[in-house]
Amino acid sequence: MEVSARSISLALAITLLACAHTIQAAQSSEAGSPSGQALATGKVVGRVVDEYNGMTLPMAPVELIATGEIVYTDLDGKYEIDVAPGTHRLKVTFSGYEEKVIEVEVASGRVAQADVVLGLEKFQEEVTVIAQAIDVQTNTQEAQLLVRRRANAIADNISAEEMSVNADSSAADAMQRVTGLSVVESQYVFVRGLGERYSNTTLNGAVLPSTEPDKRVVPLDLFPSGLIDSIQVQKTYLLDKPADFTGGLVQIEPIRSPDEMQLRFSVSQGGNFQTTFNDFGTYPGGSLDWFTFDDGTRALPGVIPDERVVRGSSVTGRGFTAAEIQEFGQSFANVWEPRVGSAKHDQSYSVMWGNGWEKWGAVVSFTYNYRNQFAEEEQNYYKVGGGPS
Repeated sequence: MEVSARSISLALAITLLACAHTIQAAQSSEAGSPSGQALATGKVVGRVVDEYNGMTLPMAPVELIATGEIVYTDLDGKYEIDVAPGTHRLKVTFSGYEEKVIEVEVASGRVAQADVVLGLEKFQEEVTVIAQAIDVQTNTQEAQLLVRRRANAIADNISAEEMSVNADSSAADAMQRVTGLSVVESQYVFVRGLGERYSNTTLNGAVLPSTEPDKRVVPLDLFPSGLIDSIQVQKTYLLDKPADFTGGLVQIEPIRSPDEMQLRFSVSQGGNFQTTFNDFGTYPGGSLDWFTFDDGTRALPGVIPDERVVRGSSVTGRGFTAAEIQEFGQSFANVWEPRVGSAKHDQSYSVMWGNGWEKWGAVVSFTYNYRNQFAEEEQNYYKVGGGPS
């Protein structure tokens, strides 16, 4: 009896081992079958491109964050990676671009499309630069020579230092020494032989309107030399300059606000053989004519009414009588021809004062010029047609 029991137990153990081996072999066969592998994986495909111009980025690393697996894009910026079904995170990096992480949902046996757009890397670093401000002197001859040497076009310039050495009272006086320029009537600039209408004038970069109703150019004697830092004459076009000139562009740069009190004055005397101390035509003006103001000499007589002077009409019943109109005319000064006087010598006076207070500054200038000019003019008149004139 004892031998039979041991035989039964051994046979039962061998049977159980055989069943377990059969079940394990069946599971291994099912896992290794082609249909089972297709059901357990998916695929992610896409392209990596530049955000600005849409250019593809080859050799860009695409990392599967869960497993650390990395694939690289081809020459067309394309990539593909096999993943298990589910949600996955992909990290894409490229030199010079910001890192980007995306999430993609992959179904079993499906292909998910995931294109990645990378933007250029932005610098977030803050840089603070501390330096001492240097006040560069631009009113010296050396500074203006350096400006002329570095100019991109043909230009001439003159500094305030040079104007001071030559006792120039205004910008018009300074322009007489610039090459290729002619100053007509001590006011208007002719550049390269062209008339004043072909030139233009700017003050601190702003185009100046003309004060003359029948001329386009600005009279340069209006600008005292004490208020000028430099004058530049541009003879060719530049992209940053106004293009409405043919001859030249006169650029007047005003002086800067002074840091401390300044006081300058200049006196100039001159004359010529045609007018100075010779008989010269004049007229009886006011006592303030030298200051360009009228003291009342040219004012209308008190008898002139404020309303319009018209001859009286019996129809309308309005107007003035002939005697009243005659009285109005006789009230004016009887000056119909010039008087003969002695011409004074040419003279010029200029005073400039300036001061600065922290962020504020002020510059005041006074200039007085007196000149006499003499010119002969011949006028010829012609009549078209025959017969006595």
